[in-house]
Amino acid sequence: MNDDEQYRSLARKLADESRSAPAHLEATIVKRLTREGKIRSARTSHFRHWLQGMAAAAMFIAGFGAAYLYQMPRAKSDDTYMLLLFNGEHFNPPNQGSLRTAHSEWMKSVRGVEVIAGEELQAEGILISDEGLSLKNRASGFFIVRASSADKVVEIAKTNPHARYGGIIEIKKVLQ
Repeated sequence: MNDDEQYRSLARKLADESRSAPAHLEATIVKRLTREGKIRSARTSHFRHWLQGMAAAAMFIAGFGAAYLYQMPRAKSDDTYMLLLFNGEHFNPPNQGSLRTAHSEWMKSVRGVEVIAGEELQAEGILISDEGLSLKNRASGFFIVRASSADKVVEIAKTNPHARYGGIIEIKKVLQ
């Protein structure tokens, strides 16, 4: 008979002899079992759970901190540019759907600049001017890119499908 069985047997015998065990009996048994490493005190268990929770929280916070610190920061010298797309007289895309697809593929394939946004613009617009401006060449879309130099933007703009189909692309630096 091992120690656990002896303790259980002793506890059963005492409980059977008297339905009301002495008040100090439970405390004595718990103390002895704790000392021998058979059970852990509830306080130790709560502390251990608290400590594990704190360790998990610290790891979670450290993970976010590391992700924030190790993000690839953009170079401070990068500037933002807007590419304004105009259809012009010689603009001749196969169809509007293929032009949208070509622009989407171009945005994904561009290397050396960060394409921030790009949208097609509605053909009709509202022009407010007290001067008589020509409505011949109206913007039909735009891209906003971030690059280290205007030369890099010009190089990338030349590969844009709008230029390939005879459209006009105006590059403007965004003032910051």
